[in-house]
Amino acid sequence: MEVLTRKHATFVLLLVFFVAWGYLLSIYKPEEIVHFLGITNVYFAVFLASTIGGVSTVFAGSFYATIITFTRGGLDPFVLGLFAGIGATIGDSIFFYFGHKGRNVLSGRWREKAMMFSAWLQRQNSAVVTIVIFLYAGFTPFPKDLLVAALAIGDYRYRKMIPPLLLGNICLVSLIGYFILQVK
Repeated sequence: MEVLTRKHATFVLLLVFFVAWGYLLSIYKPEEIVHFLGITNVYFAVFLASTIGGVSTVFAGSFYATIITFTRGGLDPFVLGLFAGIGATIGDSIFFYFGHKGRNVLSGRWREKAMMFSAWLQRQNSAVVTIVIFLYAGFTPFPKDLLVAALAIGDYRYRKMIPPLLLGNICLVSLIGYFILQVK
């Protein structure tokens, strides 16, 4: 029962944080928030927001709001992309771990389907899979959770997945920041 209570407390704390963050975004200008937090703290906040946003689809909206706010606050979108991309990749790695461990728990029909997917994935050209990972991570706002978990269940190598995923995450955040700067 105590574990359940801790899980609820963690969820409630995260929820309160993101609701408070949304409230702050609604009453203060981005420049004021960046000035108040300081540049160094902002990059750390982006890293944390992207790590949490990478772990949970629920908080992805707050992640994008954070990127938009800090870009509007005057931060360089490419440096922001670097910090956020690394954080998002760490969050995605957690899903890869869960997918990899979950693969071992599958049984019956699900295990058979996972084995078929794994065999199919292994037959694919490595360069094509790398490009697909990069394009999905770098040019779609969709959660990477399903992609990463599917790759893990398909027994795709972590070290082969990380470079295109990291570059894609950096690219996505940098592009969002760049386009936000273009909107007046």
